[in-house]
Amino acid sequence: MAVHIRARRRWLGHAAGGLATGRQRLGHWSPEAKATGYASRPLKGADRTVQPPFGLGARSLDISTPSEYNQHNNTALNGIQKGKGMVYWRLFYHITWATKTREPLVTAEIEAEIHQLIRSNAVSQGARVHAVNGMPDHIHLIASIPPSIDLSTFVGRVKGATSAIHNKEHPEQRIEWQRSYAIFSLDAKRLPHHVAYVENQKDHHRDATTFAVLERDGSEK
Repeated sequence: MAVHIRARRRWLGHAAGGLATGRQRLGHWSPEAKATGYASRPLKGADRTVQPPFGLGARSLDISTPSEYNQHNNTALNGIQKGKGMVYWRLFYHITWATKTREPLVTAEIEAEIHQLIRSNAVSQGARVHAVNGMPDHIHLIASIPPSIDLSTFVGRVKGATSAIHNKEHPEQRIEWQRSYAIFSLDAKRLPHHVAYVENQKDHHRDATTFAVLERDGSEK
């Protein structure tokens, strides 16, 4: 009889295959895998194994689909299908980085400006921004980045230009970023869930419903 493992709630999905936790024998899941559960699917055979998601807890996000994807889903996705030279591409990334030493530098007074600078600099490189948000000590950016742009170059330019412009205009409230960052690839199906997670950052941190893997900033050992 087929055994079904069901996640108690929807999970965000594999953001990057390389972060998957590896196969775990049924009945011998790690605490992380037990907390996560797995999407409903039949498992057969005595030596059946499953691959749990990459570390997202079973407690669900408060995924209230953003209006952009609820009302204009096709426009939001199809508008990025062709780049220079008529190259077809659909690439989505969730990027996070932190302030230097995790200092709470992105205060409420300058948060909107910082987010707008990030958005503007990303767009100037040919990216389409789906969400920007964060906390005083870190930033989340979800964007579609053309394949012609090196990802590390893109992130470096966004971080560098944002802090340079802000610091020139507001030397009394300087922003400095850590050199590290984390980046996850995702598919179009999971995009709205990641967008909702970013747009509700403050609620998730307040309610302790964040997902550790999506809060990485690249400095972890």
